[in-house]
Amino acid sequence: MDGKPDVRIIAGSARGRILKSFKGPGVRPTTDRVRESWFAALGTRVVGSRFLDLYAGTGAVGIEALSRGAARAVLVEKSRQGVAVIRENLRVLGDLPEGAVRVHQGDAVQAVALLEQAGEVFDLVFADPPYEDLEAPQKVLAALGNARGLLAADALVTIQHSRRVAIPSESGCLVLRSERVYGETTLSSYELGAE
Repeated sequence: MDGKPDVRIIAGSARGRILKSFKGPGVRPTTDRVRESWFAALGTRVVGSRFLDLYAGTGAVGIEALSRGAARAVLVEKSRQGVAVIRENLRVLGDLPEGAVRVHQGDAVQAVALLEQAGEVFDLVFADPPYEDLEAPQKVLAALGNARGLLAADALVTIQHSRRVAIPSESGCLVLRSERVYGETTLSSYELGAE
């Protein structure tokens, strides 16, 4: 793990399994505490959901969703090294049904448009852009806010960002519903606004 804290699956079918990590620019896996709090707030909403993990890094958030019963997950990561680690980490889940998981290598903002064009629809979206790119949270939020077709009617979109970065309370079809602060980290959660 190269001196980084272990990343583990917190609950579900792969509970307690340790995931591999990697070093790289902007690599900062979502902490167990933040993931545990976010998934606890979701409750059973994750069961049977279609889950999108943007800036997936090690895949910890998307893999946690699958472990907790998400029906399908798409994990988007730009770096080749990250994609290789995600594929290796997916092994902790054992055999998954065909089509239950897809790993996409590419830019998260571009992936939003591609997934919408492909007719994908998600119930839960989690985006964890690198903290060093101060504009990334707004960019991915804008892309998601303009991708109405990508989001189920009751979709929840959560952006993880530095508490020092302010992001808008509305963007396209999305309206801020809650913010939770964990030290340096803020989780801003959005739902569809009234049409």
